[in-house]
Amino acid sequence: MKNGLLMLVAGCLMVGGVMGEEKDWRAVFEGKVLEKGERKLPYRLATLGEGEKLPLVVFLHGAGERGSDNEAQLKHGVKDLVAWCEKEKKACRVLAPQCARGVWWSNLDGNFRGGGGLTMKAEPGWGMAMVLEVVDGMVKEGKVETSRIYITGLSMGGFGTLDVISRRPKFFAAAMPVCGGGDPKQAVKYKDLPLWVFHGGKDNIVPAKLSEDIVEAVKAAGGKPKHRVYPEAGHDSWTATYSDGEVWKWLFSQIRKDG
Repeated sequence: MKNGLLMLVAGCLMVGGVMGEEKDWRAVFEGKVLEKGERKLPYRLATLGEGEKLPLVVFLHGAGERGSDNEAQLKHGVKDLVAWCEKEKKACRVLAPQCARGVWWSNLDGNFRGGGGLTMKAEPGWGMAMVLEVVDGMVKEGKVETSRIYITGLSMGGFGTLDVISRRPKFFAAAMPVCGGGDPKQAVKYKDLPLWVFHGGKDNIVPAKLSEDIVEAVKAAGGKPKHRVYPEAGHDSWTATYSDGEVWKWLFSQIRKDG
């Protein structure tokens, strides 16, 4: 009876520990909302470590996490970033916005499932415009080390990453699009930006060719992008990417010289 009681208590403590850990990492993110008329951008903002001006990582989620709950955008990748920063004692701010249903981070003409032929529209979509408004506000308030603003995103967020660096090629210190794509004609604008592109070789949602086209276009423009293909991975190439500490180490090592 005594042994059974001890096992029960130990089991409860273990469950409590797991639940507590899950709650703790999410608790560092403060929930906020930017409102522009009828349009709203929920976002989560975390400050990891100490400091007034800190590096900023903008994290763009995929299509499946769209909505208004201000929670779903933390589903993939963000926990890996927080864990790595805590392990390596890296201070930074993390911005995780949430895109509304039916809206896209990128603003492109064309069908990405066709494996190419995408053209970026002149103006950003309203979701991305609001993300940039939040970032610009943080810069204006002196909360961001402007030479170390990073952006990454998965799937729809990978498209968004390539979209925004096309519009602001001198703004970010580095970018990591994961299983995304974009308009290769824009590559000349960000050829000098440190870029690491990721994709699954067996992706049946977003063709790996879209990443290949971007990489080749950057190279043709004189850039030196990094490119990693997971040969056996399908659409989920973000789990392998964001759980790799070397990926975050590379990102945080990039510093914009004119920032």
